[in-house]
Amino acid sequence: MNSNNPEISIIKNFSKSIIINLSNYQLQMIDYEQLSELIKESPYLEELIMPKILEQDFNQILELLNNANKKSVSLKQITLEIPAKSIENNKSRFNQINIRLSRNREKIYGIHGGGNFGLCLMAYEASNSPKGFEIVATTSKELMTRVINCTNKVYFQHKKPHERSVASKVFMICRHREPLLELYQEAVLLAICVTADVMHMITEDIAICLIQRYKKDQNFLKILVLMNQTNCADFAYEAVHKAMMHLTNEDLEYVEKVLASVEFVSTDIDRIVTMFPMKKSESKLQMI
Repeated sequence: MNSNNPEISIIKNFSKSIIINLSNYQLQMIDYEQLSELIKESPYLEELIMPKILEQDFNQILELLNNANKKSVSLKQITLEIPAKSIENNKSRFNQINIRLSRNREKIYGIHGGGNFGLCLMAYEASNSPKGFEIVATTSKELMTRVINCTNKVYFQHKKPHERSVASKVFMICRHREPLLELYQEAVLLAICVTADVMHMITEDIAICLIQRYKKDQNFLKILVLMNQTNCADFAYEAVHKAMMHLTNEDLEYVEKVLASVEFVSTDIDRIVTMFPMKKSESKLQMI
């Protein structure tokens, strides 16, 4: 920021949201450019109060805000004085910004594959995050859905009988196309927790969901990938890319635009193997 304008600093305090009030300042275009980068990068900025913007600069500044807003997972409110002439010309853009702000207020953490690993690892971590996520996970098990949705809690029993952990604010949904579409459109963060074999069976659903999210507001989505596959983020990207190419009749330019708004991230555990029984391990060692 210029010396006569406010210096915006990020205080990394998880217990407090950050509000930036610029209503009493006059900013130059370079300041708005820096502000847009801050919106993209900060996981703590929740409210932004903008200064009065000159009508001739409004469209350019709105475009900066729109692009920054696509990547923000924390910004919930923007206070902005809109020139009368700009309201009609930017209805679509305002609508997209409002959709993203609303999504950030809901704070839905989606889990595609709410099985043992999806719930025990991802749901537990999300539940204990200071971000206050609402967790929505898919399952094919009707009984699990009914039991968990009674209390919106998942309990985890540890090795010792008296040790137990809990994930709160958990809601289970079926993994059919319609609820899955809604989950992908509303989530601020998403995890895919399936085996590599299952991934091949659901890539078309994932591709359709991501295309629909892009059509809605082009909002960025980070997807954490947990599966029994090394380099699982690349594996997931390539599988979804292939499915999208098929769905779009090989429209590579469009597919790359959609996937540019998505980041697949390998989790710390990117290789899960079925536990080998101890007795069999011991017998194998004795034979060597």
